[in-house]
Amino acid sequence: MVFILTEGTEKTGLGHIGRCLSIFQAFNERGITPRFIVNGGAAAAQLLIGKPHEIFDWLADTYRLSSLLKSSDIVIVDSYLAPREHYNLVSQLVQSPVFLDDNIRLNYPKGIVVNGTMFAERLPYPQNPSVDYHLGSAYILLRQDFWQIPQHKTNDNVQDVLISFGGSDIRNLTPVILQRICQTKPTWTKHVVIGPGSGNLEVIKKVSDQETIFYQGLSATEMKELMLKCDLAISAAGQTINELARCGLPTIAFQVIDNQTENVKGWTQAGFLAAAFNHESFSLKELDSAISELENKELRMRLTSIGQKCVDGKGASRLFSAAMGALITLNQATSNDLMPLFYLANDPVVRANSFSTEEIKLSEHTAWFNRILQSKDTLLVLARIQDEPLGQVRFDRKEEGVVTSISISSDFRGWGLGDILLRKALSYVKSHWPETSLVIAYVKSTNIASQRIFEKAGYQLTEDEKGTLKYIYHYV
Repeated sequence: MVFILTEGTEKTGLGHIGRCLSIFQAFNERGITPRFIVNGGAAAAQLLIGKPHEIFDWLADTYRLSSLLKSSDIVIVDSYLAPREHYNLVSQLVQSPVFLDDNIRLNYPKGIVVNGTMFAERLPYPQNPSVDYHLGSAYILLRQDFWQIPQHKTNDNVQDVLISFGGSDIRNLTPVILQRICQTKPTWTKHVVIGPGSGNLEVIKKVSDQETIFYQGLSATEMKELMLKCDLAISAAGQTINELARCGLPTIAFQVIDNQTENVKGWTQAGFLAAAFNHESFSLKELDSAISELENKELRMRLTSIGQKCVDGKGASRLFSAAMGALITLNQATSNDLMPLFYLANDPVVRANSFSTEEIKLSEHTAWFNRILQSKDTLLVLARIQDEPLGQVRFDRKEEGVVTSISISSDFRGWGLGDILLRKALSYVKSHWPETSLVIAYVKSTNIASQRIFEKAGYQLTEDEKGTLKYIYHYV
């Protein structure tokens, strides 16, 4: 069971729910349906229509929270309000706790910490061996519609501007910005997105002009299409910036809440933001200047290129793999594993990627398996997730060193677990054969999937001869 704990209140806005929806989609795509537990109100509930959820103050009702989490395997927490005690609770109850962070808000307990902020890998996180950090733009979480994006077209002249200040516009910036653009750019089409938690629609309408178009209740697909249509955006500096960068839409950002500080810094350092303002200290003249600069086509082309290069849309899938990877267990093969390994060995993909592609007879497999179990020079390691066979990793001591091979069950292919399994297996073999200093792998040049797995696990390609690649992993 997978739970997602988050919040969507007037104080925090709805951005947490937005990025948690991307996590929901990454799990759901692979046949696992998480359940939301949200501290929020009607606006939060509206975003979660059609998805399993409960809305209650889980910060206050820890008894109810604990009762729900006892049945879970993975819990993802995305909170700006939860104290350390709640994270301790999750860490103690769950095998795979995942904590989303933006700015080293806490010293997190045992679990997985994910911060998809640009350059988050440079932040001074505490060194804690019980915490597995996944940091930087590779972990930017985007909704499924933003996973695959075409190249953004840069027009010669600016005609369409997108204005979006999140689900609730907690600083009431939309009417201020819209009124200014109506005054300074009357011929531009202003596309104004009104979030479900916004309560100032009538005020916004009063300052609009005939070139203003309002949008409410946009789906992710509609939002993506609008971003691809527009020439520039003025936006709050939360989750929406990541989607704007993915779409390559040049952006002027406004920091409206404290936990957006690192996001603004990161995107500024990356060179994507045309300008960045704090909601408390900006001037309309500064905004005018930033907008005028974006009328330069070459500048917009450069910003588009930077944004789309920085975000590949795979962050939610990487989080999924990390969370599932924490559930992997390893055990040395026993006699009970004869048939599961037989079926895996004769899987068509496994046979095609083996150096010997012929189907294996059960009698041959049984004789080989019995030899392996008795050998002191072979470690045959079985991996499982929740008692389901994930795959196997074999290590053989030979004259040239320890040689390894890996195969993944068809049920788990494409889940991004191969390199995680391989790294766990490398630790496993080191604990059993402590004298091991390096591990060798041979891979067919046509087996691209295995090449990626070994490279991501830290193996180095050392030879490429007659269709066979040789990889070596060196223990530090």
